[in-house]
Amino acid sequence: GAVTLADIGVPGALAQIADSLGYSARTVADMLDEFDPRHLPGAPWVYRPG
Repeated sequence: GAVTLADIGVPGALAQIADSLGYSARTVADMLDEFDPRHLPGAPWVYRPG
């Protein structure tokens, strides 16, 4: 079923996004330092609860 932000929380959502992009950062500000559009994955990302 659908997963909402309320289910995983903001820190959890940011961690999932960072992991999916291969980032070590856990804040949006730190993610910007690691961001390079040339390295964005081309495959879809699917949330799979732990």
